[in-house]
Amino acid sequence: MERLVMKRLCMLCDRKLRISLSTRVPSRVETRRIASTTSEVKFDFKRGLYKYLLLEVEKRLNFTTVVFPSTGGGSSGNLLENGSWTGLLGDVITGKADMGFAVGGNWLRFQYVDTNSGIMEYMFLSFATGKQPAEYTWMAIFLPFSFLVWCICVISFIGAFTIILTLKQTTTRSSSDDSKIKTYLKKMDAMEFVVLAFFEKSVKIQGNFSVQNFVGFWSLVGLVMSTLYKGKIVGILAFPNYPAAPRNFDELAASDYSWGLQFYGGPAYDLFRLSSNPTLKYLTSKMEIEPNATRCYERARNSKFSCITYGAMADYSIKKNFSNKFGKSDVSVASSREFITSVTPAVKKRSYLIRIFDWMISKTVDSGLIDRWVLMDYELMRQEKLIASLNGNVFDELQHDQDLSILRLKNLKGSFVILCVGGSWSCILFLLENIRKSFTIYAGKEDGINLRCWERGKHFTKMHLQRTVIRLRKTKSQVMKNSFISKEVLYI
Repeated sequence: MERLVMKRLCMLCDRKLRISLSTRVPSRVETRRIASTTSEVKFDFKRGLYKYLLLEVEKRLNFTTVVFPSTGGGSSGNLLENGSWTGLLGDVITGKADMGFAVGGNWLRFQYVDTNSGIMEYMFLSFATGKQPAEYTWMAIFLPFSFLVWCICVISFIGAFTIILTLKQTTTRSSSDDSKIKTYLKKMDAMEFVVLAFFEKSVKIQGNFSVQNFVGFWSLVGLVMSTLYKGKIVGILAFPNYPAAPRNFDELAASDYSWGLQFYGGPAYDLFRLSSNPTLKYLTSKMEIEPNATRCYERARNSKFSCITYGAMADYSIKKNFSNKFGKSDVSVASSREFITSVTPAVKKRSYLIRIFDWMISKTVDSGLIDRWVLMDYELMRQEKLIASLNGNVFDELQHDQDLSILRLKNLKGSFVILCVGGSWSCILFLLENIRKSFTIYAGKEDGINLRCWERGKHFTKMHLQRTVIRLRKTKSQVMKNSFISKEVLYI
């Protein structure tokens, strides 16, 4: 600050400035009552960004501050039906305060007060959601791949099956080589290979060179896909799956969450009430009002409820009330950024203070001190929580935190479902295999009736060849020729 402000600057000449504070924004300022010798109630800074800012500005501009919460419970201000303002804006307009720290700027407020062009920070609307309980579902077996990948796998199965059958048709053979039953069984063999290749199981399949070539490439595809699947499924089945929370207002409107606004009145309330955006209009139609910040975040933590608030206020409340000793919390702020508004001090119209504080705040923001003071405030808050924990007060523990060192039955729910499904499927395959064997025996008998002499014994697993020479009686003619007539008979 010494480099930003001239040391001998004496603009306000030890004047007392009455400053109204918006204490309903505890992320930026908190006050406390102090003892007074008079009946007048006096306040002082307890913590917050505005404390660091105003104390530094006091030194540089040579003035003192008289701070107090704004009328009406520390609100920034709402316009009543009779045309008067409440809160911080009401204090500035009526002359109760020389300056108000701080207000979100909008067109309606600009008509009644002047705000600095030196903006302290920007605030945005977002919403906080809680971490939902873990889900252990048998549907986890489908989670390693997306829906598109599963569709591609099914199409690949059908395509590979068709290619194998097409390639086998290129083998030159007579139309009467195989019966209908054996043709069906060969198709089943092809389908069995296509599927079991993804389970890395060997299947004997006969065919020409083209079929064998395609089989090698398809086995490689099955190896890659099965390796990827097994690498994912182990962690998914053994550890919990947490449902994804909405990330923006469009997803919030389409989800099964309920939602509530933390403010009744003010720019955020007017945004939802007067907006022509279809999403915001839908949210307004089903929106609750939950002005109690602690209760709003507590509901978000324990149920499918979304607390709509300013991002900075949500960060502060979560760090203070809903974090454990490691700084982790069940409540998180969505990445959505809506209705970005500037936060500046407010003064009366044509007040001389506007130029002085405009210059001072601009230099402070440009130097990065605003962000630095916010981090300092959060660090002091963390240290206070640490001291309180050492004195016996414990940190807020995560509701859905669990010890993953010991696996329980619910962790293996998907595995047991797969076991039941696999056992049932094995029984079905066992029955089909017996039916298939009976068809094979019948097909062998059918083909054995009208086999050609060079095909006999082709369809049987064991072949026995016996050569017997039957010697006939010698006839007179045979004696003369001194020869024997022999005949070979094949028995199978």
